Amino acid sequence: MKKITFLFIVLALAFNTVSGQTVFDWDTNAVDNGNNVTETKGGITVTFTNDDNTANDGTAFTPVGGFGGSSGNVVLASGTTSSTFTFDQPVVVNSILALEGAASNVVYTFTPTGGDNPVVEASLVGGAASVDLNWINVISFTVTTDTGVIMGFDNLSVYPYSTPVVFDWDTNAVDNGNNVTETKGDITVTFTNDDNTANDGTAFTPVGGFGGSSGNVVLASGTTSSTFTFDQPVVVNSILALEGAASNVVYTFTPTGGDNPVVEASLVGGAASVDLNWINVTSFTVTTDTGVIMGFDNLSVSSLATLSVTDDYKRQNVLVYPNPVMDILYVKNILNLKTINIYNNLGQLVLQTKQETIDVSHLSKGMYFLQINTSNGTETKRIIKK
Repeated sequence: MKKITFLFIVLALAFNTVSGQTVFDWDTNAVDNGNNVTETKGGITVTFTNDDNTANDGTAFTPVGGFGGSSGNVVLASGTTSSTFTFDQPVVVNSILALEGAASNVVYTFTPTGGDNPVVEASLVGGAASVDLNWINVISFTVTTDTGVIMGFDNLSVYPYSTPVVFDWDTNAVDNGNNVTETKGDITVTFTNDDNTANDGTAFTPVGGFGGSSGNVVLASGTTSSTFTFDQPVVVNSILALEGAASNVVYTFTPTGGDNPVVEASLVGGAASVDLNWINVTSFTVTTDTGVIMGFDNLSVSSLATLSVTDDYKRQNVLVYPNPVMDILYVKNILNLKTINIYNNLGQLVLQTKQETIDVSHLSKGMYFLQINTSNGTETKRIIKK
């Protein structure tokens, strides 16, 4: 469990505009439905409820310097110990402003669903805290506290989550002598070492070869530092880190961009699969104390591109039914359909089709996300399989 303690709170928050970021501030698009609050921005819809699903949920206008320092609407849950945010598609959750009505010093616990993300504890000093969550592939999260309070929240910052691409250096990698580049999807990564020499390169290794990798790896020989640079801000999920002599060494991963932690990884026998879970990263450097043969494979990243839904697409009034569904799912009113993708709650593609009548009888019970791709735009809808 990750703990965050705030010794002081700066209530005048400034948010940088970055590619794909959506901030739910409840000021313009929020709809109070009595037992929940919904807001849609940037193609993403979030629903806020409290633990007993009552009308204690709601939005409340607050003047400048009002509730917890928020200058606009907040979502509120009165006399509760638990509140939940649910998204209509997998997202990257960046941060949130957490508030408490009596300006008490309380602890909120944030627990995500979806992805492989840590629980986060935040201490609200004087009833407010800006909480960095940095979660990836999340479909919902719950906020709990020990005693009933007036929970309030504002400025929930998220990004659309895209299916990861994995740089494995096996098909598209180009060895340029002093660096290696590879492009997958719309993302290009460049690998260099500390002295920018031809020690950088790709090397084919047989099955069970270099560090257990079964294909190409990027290598930097006799170095203490290597760098990966992206052509756009990305989410960095994980990487396979290797060392040529199969030594027990420690690699330190330091990101540039976003608000992300440095990660240290101990390579036992010269290999480690390292979870990084960084958001809005433009590059990262890997360092170690002594010169080694650094190797890397299976770099997993996701795009931070904004979801795009055009006016033509919005006018289609796409229908998806029945929902929940048991056997056959119908998707109607689609113009210029390209593909329909269905993802599970881990973000894994489980079905792809170009048909508007879809047999989902073989899918396990649970929540899925239907991604409808047309020449006019993309829309994602949540479905439940019975």
